[in-house]
Amino acid sequence: MTAVLKKARAESKRHRSRNRPPRAPAASLRRAGAWWRSHDLHAVSTPDRLLLAAVGAVLLVVFAATTSHTVLLEDDGLFLLESATLGVSHPPGYPVHTVLGWLASQVPVGTVAFRVHFLSGVLGVLACIVLGWIVARRTGSRLAATCAAAAYGLSEHFWSQAILAEVYTLNALLFFVVLALCIEAAANPRPRVLFAAATLYGISLANHWPLMVLATPALALTLARQWRAVLARAHLLAPALVAGALVPYAFMIWRSNQDPSIAFYGPLRTWRDIVFYISRRGYAGVEASATAGWADKLGFIRYVLSQAMLVLTPAGALLAIAGLVKCWRDGPRVPLVGELVAFFASGVLLALMLGFDYDFLNIAVFRPYPLIAYGLLALWMGTGAAWMLSALDRRGALAVRVGATAVSVIPAVLLMTNYSRNDRSRDDFADRYARVLLQQLDPDAVLFVYGDSDTGPIGYVHMIDGVRPDVTVYNMQGLVFRNRLLPALSSPRRRVERLGAFIASTRKPVYHMTEQILPPAYGEEHFGFVKRLLPGKSPGAPVARNAEASEQFFRDLVHMPEPRDRWERYTRNQLLHQFGNYLGAAEIGPDASLRERLKPLIESAESNYFCLNGMVEILTQFGPDRPAWERAVRYLDRAALLRDETLDRERLGRERYLGGFLAFRLGDRAGAERAFRNSIQIFPGPTNASVSALAQLQQAGPSR
Repeated sequence: MTAVLKKARAESKRHRSRNRPPRAPAASLRRAGAWWRSHDLHAVSTPDRLLLAAVGAVLLVVFAATTSHTVLLEDDGLFLLESATLGVSHPPGYPVHTVLGWLASQVPVGTVAFRVHFLSGVLGVLACIVLGWIVARRTGSRLAATCAAAAYGLSEHFWSQAILAEVYTLNALLFFVVLALCIEAAANPRPRVLFAAATLYGISLANHWPLMVLATPALALTLARQWRAVLARAHLLAPALVAGALVPYAFMIWRSNQDPSIAFYGPLRTWRDIVFYISRRGYAGVEASATAGWADKLGFIRYVLSQAMLVLTPAGALLAIAGLVKCWRDGPRVPLVGELVAFFASGVLLALMLGFDYDFLNIAVFRPYPLIAYGLLALWMGTGAAWMLSALDRRGALAVRVGATAVSVIPAVLLMTNYSRNDRSRDDFADRYARVLLQQLDPDAVLFVYGDSDTGPIGYVHMIDGVRPDVTVYNMQGLVFRNRLLPALSSPRRRVERLGAFIASTRKPVYHMTEQILPPAYGEEHFGFVKRLLPGKSPGAPVARNAEASEQFFRDLVHMPEPRDRWERYTRNQLLHQFGNYLGAAEIGPDASLRERLKPLIESAESNYFCLNGMVEILTQFGPDRPAWERAVRYLDRAALLRDETLDRERLGRERYLGGFLAFRLGDRAGAERAFRNSIQIFPGPTNASVSALAQLQQAGPSR
């Protein structure tokens, strides 16, 4: 009988243990006098929600004060165009952002650019509030929740994406909303919560599906304990998920066939077109460089891990580590493993999957990708802060106040540190250069644009702001604009044929900013930052013409402070290189009065690497005599002293190629071969002109 009673008591004890509600992290959490906390675990009170809303309001004011009222670089111009016209963005299309951007663009406040920029800020604020709600629910600490939400919003990379037209704050919002729903469902698998989570997860796949897929382990493992409940309702959840993704994409496909003003690839008519578009196969060559190797992948991994230690300040990183330890000790561990997998997948695994060269511009491209990973850091930071405050509560009120002050300082430090880095309120660089370029064109002219830095800003200023409505803007690749001259993704040969036929048939003056795929069959007049084709003249050195507007803009570029934004600095360097071409053309051109007037500008250009290389390009290819080539050698030697961190391998390889070309022209064949080999060693890509130059030298045999 005694044995039976003991066994019954043991069974009763195990039953009570299994059904006991989660205990607070410390006895002090149960005391009503702990001013820094607000409630017990697994409940978020109304005052907490109000405080998080207040934090969101402050963040929104900060984002509104630091955003630009006109077009920026990166993909900003393209997203502004598709938002204003309800168009189709670049792959995979981002239809959810398109609809939200169109709605924002209709609000009669400020410029179209400000409206869509502000949308990113609103979405970012909502993401921070939801993250703070998760921290409050997990820790019961009001202070930890508000500080985590504020720190995430004021972190450098998140803030940078909340003040321009981009999809990353929407991506973060959708992830953390679905994570919050999964946390709710893990505690109580109510059908409507699971249904909402499945639907919103599907919608998230219609925004930036690659980043969402990488973060999915955090969602799946949060629901691991409720897998039976999920499986039992799979017949309802699966259709909700599929519909959430398919409806936005179906709208995008329908819209692409309505001939909108902006459609990246044009109409999507076949299943092959649709799969190609949504799968992002067109970016296979963009996201995989022929010269990238394991050293580049390791460079991006180091970048992600170093940013993880700095993005919330080193103190925030230490609190995040403490939060991880706390979660691991207290459990449950399976959801934490999911968050860790999502963190490393969104940063480290992504760096391994991509084939970027680790250089100045590609760091800017990669920078917003790990935003979800940084959000998970903020979540862990909040957990660690609550744990620290709980431990200090045992030592008295003074210790708690010191700890609370230390936690509260983190958002303040981030605000002071990152404000100047992200203040784009007066940034009109892209707008100014687009206007300068358009205003120089002849009446009723044609302008060919090529890359994102040309197409987005010029397209926005021309189509949305209405600058130079008499000008017709075409994209050389048949992308973005409705008036495409050739199908998107045409072969280079077909592009040259189509563009050549158009140029030969039109009577309008034709201008362009690049020479990558235009037919090399015409002479050119150079106006500083844009060239006009001369179909009646044979190809040769571009003829420099008077361009006072370009000259003034060049002075502004040379004397402007070094841009903090990597995209702006990269584009500025490209423009300086183009103006260097113009100065080089003036140096060897027939207009002596123009050459004399440009002498002060040439002196200014001699202190800039990109201007010097632009001049060397013209002097090397079209220099008429030995003095011009020797001047180019001096420019190249001076440029070598002005190299900086913005130079990529292709640019450095091109510099060595020019040196080899000049050495050959000056009769130093051995020096030319050394320079060409060095160029190939630096940039072994197939587009390096040194490859063919070295082959021609070797084919010609030894010099006599």
